[in-house]
Amino acid sequence: MSLVAHHVLLGLAVAALLGTGFRLASLATPTGLERTLAAVVYAAALAVFEAIALGRFGVGARSLPLGVVAGLTWVTAVLVLPVPEVSAGSELRGAWRRTGTWARVGLGVTGGVGLAFAAWLLRHPSIGLDANLYHYLEVSRWLHDGGIGGFERLDYGLSYSSYPLTNEVLLAWGSGIARSFVPLALWMPFTLALAGAATWRGLRNLEVGLAPTLLAVAALVTLPLAVRELNEPSNDLPALAWLACTGALCTAAPRRPGLLAPAIVAAGLALGSKTTTLVPLAACLGVALWVLRGRLRERLAPLGAALLAALAVGGLWFVRDAVLYGSPFWPHVTAPWGESKPRFFELVGERFINRPAATLQGRVDVYLGRTAGGLLLVVAGLLAPLAATRLARVRVTRAQRRALLGAAAVLGLAVLAWASAPVTGLPRATGLARPGFLAESGLRYALPALLTAIVAVALAARSGGRAATAATAVLAATVAWNVVELAQLGPPFTPSLLVVLAGAAFGLAVLGAATVLGRALRPRTGGPRRVSGAVVGAALAAVAAGLLAIGATGYVERSSRLAESTSLGRGVVSWFVTRPNFAHGHRPIAFATRAPIAALAGDRFNHVLSVVAPFESCDKVRARALAGWVVVTDPAYGYGFLSVDPYSTPRCFAGRAPGYDDGTFRVYSLR
Repeated sequence: MSLVAHHVLLGLAVAALLGTGFRLASLATPTGLERTLAAVVYAAALAVFEAIALGRFGVGARSLPLGVVAGLTWVTAVLVLPVPEVSAGSELRGAWRRTGTWARVGLGVTGGVGLAFAAWLLRHPSIGLDANLYHYLEVSRWLHDGGIGGFERLDYGLSYSSYPLTNEVLLAWGSGIARSFVPLALWMPFTLALAGAATWRGLRNLEVGLAPTLLAVAALVTLPLAVRELNEPSNDLPALAWLACTGALCTAAPRRPGLLAPAIVAAGLALGSKTTTLVPLAACLGVALWVLRGRLRERLAPLGAALLAALAVGGLWFVRDAVLYGSPFWPHVTAPWGESKPRFFELVGERFINRPAATLQGRVDVYLGRTAGGLLLVVAGLLAPLAATRLARVRVTRAQRRALLGAAAVLGLAVLAWASAPVTGLPRATGLARPGFLAESGLRYALPALLTAIVAVALAARSGGRAATAATAVLAATVAWNVVELAQLGPPFTPSLLVVLAGAAFGLAVLGAATVLGRALRPRTGGPRRVSGAVVGAALAAVAAGLLAIGATGYVERSSRLAESTSLGRGVVSWFVTRPNFAHGHRPIAFATRAPIAALAGDRFNHVLSVVAPFESCDKVRARALAGWVVVTDPAYGYGFLSVDPYSTPRCFAGRAPGYDDGTFRVYSLR
C-alpha cells in the first residue's frame, strides 16, 4: 500500500504542476497544441526548480515535501492566475470532434503501440551502462542525502557531477516521490513522444504539408539512435524533446509573441540536459527574436522572467563549473586559467573531425546501422536549397529560399559541432580498452543535427513540383530504412512484432469502446453540470500512477536477467537480489570500482550507495564492510575504458574470502 500511495502522490504532483503550467501557458495562447507544449515546459521547469530549492534544505528527495510543494504551487496558480478562456477538456473534445475517422484510427494505433512499448519496458528493463555509472547513480545518491543538484563523488577521475544535470534533477524529482524506478523507465518514451508532437506542431506552423509532416515525425521517432535510448537511458532524448519544443514554440511566436517566453524556458531545459543542442537552439531563438524585434520592448517583463527561469533550471551547471574550474564546459573544454582536464579525457577526448578515416575504419556498418535514414536526411538537408530551386515547377519565393538556406546552414553548423565534439573520434592513445566503443557512443550526440536535417528536408517539401516529391520521397525512404534497422535491433532495445501488433489491436479496441461509450453518454441540453476538468485530470493521473506501482516490484531483478544489456555487473546484481532482506533492507553498499552499479540501490532506493575514495584507509574500508557491503574490482578492470586513475582499495581485503566472486566483481561483508 505504501508503494501505491507513493505513486498516487506522484500522479497528483504531476497533475498539479501540469495544471500550473497550463494556466501559465494560457497567458500566451488560449488554445492549440502550443499551449500543451508550453504547459509541459513550465511543469518540468517548476519540478527542477522546486527539487533544487528543497535540496538546499536537505529535503529535496523526500516524497512528502516534493508532493506538498507541487500542490501548493497549483493552489497559488489558482489564486493568482486567471482561469483559462478555453479549458483543456473543452479544447480536447472540440479537437476530437474535428478529427476524421482515419486520423482517429491512427491516433488509436499509435497510442496502443506506445502503451505496449511502455509495458514492455517495465517488463524487460535495461539499466544501461551510462545510467548505472552516473545518471541513475546520481539520482540514488540524492535520494539519500536530499541534496538534489549537489555535487556527488561517483567516479575515479571523470567528474560526472560536473556535467549539466537538469535531466537528472527531473528524474530525481519523479523517483523521489514514487520511490521506484518506474518514473525513470517511462521518462524516455515520454520524451520521444514529446519530441514527435513538438516536431509535428513546428512543421505545421511552417506550413509544411500533411504527408511530409507525418513522414518527418515518423522519421524522427524511428531513428535507431533515438530508439536505442528508450531502454538504455541517457540524456540525449530529453534534450532532443526540449529542443523540439523550443522550435515549435518559436515557429508560433510570430502570431503569438507570448510563446517566446516558454520557448526560452524550453531552451534552458534543453541546454541544461545536453550541450549538443546549442547550435539549433541559438538558431531558433535568434530567428524568433529577430522576427519579433519590434515587439520585444512591450514584453520585457515576461521575457526577463523566462530568461531567469532558463538560467535557474539550465544554466546553473555552467555557472558552477565556471566558478569551480574556470570553464563553463569543464571537463570537456578547459580554459588556460582554469583547472586542466582529467587525465582520462586528455586520452579519449579526440574529435571526429580530426580523425574521420581512422574513426570509420572497420566501423562503417555500425555507423550506418545507428544513423540509418539519418545519413540520408543530412545529405538531403544540405542539398535542399539547390534541389528546391532546380526541381520546383513554380518559382520559389524569396522567403522560402531564405528558409531553405538558413536551415541548411544551421544543419551544416550542427554537423560540424558534432564532428568537433570531444569523444566522437577514435583516440590516438594506445593501450586503451575498447576505444572504438567510445567513438561509436558519441554518435548519439548528433541527434540535434538529425532533427535539424528533418526540418530542412520538410521545408523543401513546401517548394512544390518535383522538389516536393523528392523531399517527400527522402522522408519516406528514411522511415523505411529506419524500420529495417529497428527490426534487426531486438532486445533490449525493441520488443517483438507480436508486442507491437498487440498494442495496435489494444489501441483500436479502446478507440472503439470509447466511441460507443461516448455516444451513449453524450450529455443532453440542460443535463447535470460537467465535473471540473482539473478534478478529472487529477483523478486520472492518480489512478494511472497507482497502477504503475505494479511495475515497481522486482524491477531490479528483472533488469539483471537481460543478457543483451550493456549494463556491467548483471551477475552481481542477480546475487544481491537473492540475499535475505535485500528487497526491504537498508544496508549501505560501497563501490571500489570504475563501474558502480545504480541498480543495487534496490527497487525502492532503500540502499545507500557510495563510491570509496581512491586511497581511503583500510580501517575505513573495513568499517564500510562491517556496516554493509563493499563491491570491488581489480584496478585493471575498465582501465582505459571507464577511467585511468588508480585506486588501492582491493588490498584492504587481501587474504579474505569474498561473499561473491565472478572473476570480475567481488563482494565483501565483515558482518
